[in-house]
This record gives sequence, structure tokens and C-alpha cells, in this order.
Amino acid sequence: MIIFDERRLRALHNVELYQGLISRAFDKKVRPTGLQEGDMVLKEIRAIIQGQREMSRLNWSGLFIIKTILPGGAVKLMNLDGEEYNRYKILIN
Repeated sequence: MIIFDERRLRALHNVELYQGLISRAFDKKVRPTGLQEGDMVLKEIRAIIQGQREMSRLNWSGLFIIKTILPGGAVKLMNLDGEEYNRYKILIN
């Protein structure tokens, strides 16, 4: 049983190291945006797969106002009429 426990601990340690490497690689590309509450932003439309027909579609949606900035870079958006957008968006630029 000792051998299996050591292997599990080594595997757990390797997973933690790998997650740290991935996190650092991702964080290198993240730049602070300097956005504040009340700023106007566009929301990016992301498609899973872009077909030939979708090549001409818009990449951005509407004009939104940042209502609240949450920890971790997520924001709560509302449209110009004051209606809250029901999903959180993460702004990475």
C-alpha cells in the first residue's frame, strides 16, 4: 500500500505543478484594462465553430454599460435602457 500512496502523492504533485504552469502561461496574456463602472463597452460574440455562412456575421454585440466590476475581472453589464444583462462577462484585454 505504501507504493500506491507514494504514486498518488507524486501524481497529485505533478497535477499541481502542471496547473501552476498553465495558470502562469494564461496570466502572461492578461493585461489590465483600466475599465471602471459606468464605462461603455462592446460585448464580443463568440461562436464555437465558424462556418462559411458565419464569416460575414458581426463579432460584437450592442453597446453596454459596466454596472459592477466583480473580483477576478468579471463584470455585470446593462444596456443603455438600464436593463441588466443576465450573464457575467470577463473582460480580458
